[in-house]
Amino acid sequence: MGERIEGVALVRAARGRRLFGTVALAAALAGAAGALWTKRAGVSELDWASAGPVFALAAVLFALAPLVQAAGFWLILRALGCASPPGETLALWARGFLLRYAPTGALGYVHRIRERERVGADSAQMWTATAYWESCSWSALWRVPTGCVRAAGPSPASRVASLYF
Repeated sequence: MGERIEGVALVRAARGRRLFGTVALAAALAGAAGALWTKRAGVSELDWASAGPVFALAAVLFALAPLVQAAGFWLILRALGCASPPGETLALWARGFLLRYAPTGALGYVHRIRERERVGADSAQMWTATAYWESCSWSALWRVPTGCVRAAGPSPASRVASLYF
């Protein structure tokens, strides 16, 4: 009897994972469609012939950030003792990166915790890596503008801005 209950639980868990993936994909597609729909006038007015190379460069640069973030997350997991393969970590991070654009933004965290076995991490390691990653990103968010203001040199605007950064 106990084996039957465990089998039913495994089937329900597999259905839940499939449902989660379907809901996450639908939410991402709905968000992208909504964004394009609200900006349809601007999309139709854009001169795509002259904006093509700039658009392609922007797409490459937009794709570069998650790859750098995934590499950083992989390094954090390795430092915590996880034997995470780079490809699995990249896949985990990429899906979480896309899921953060879902309405609540929390789906990225949920995905990382649920799929932690793929990278050989336990729950504590994944939460620690996520918290460390967030603290690093917030630190960078503060340091980059500060560095830009300091690099600008002595001007009245940089002196005023340096009071805030």
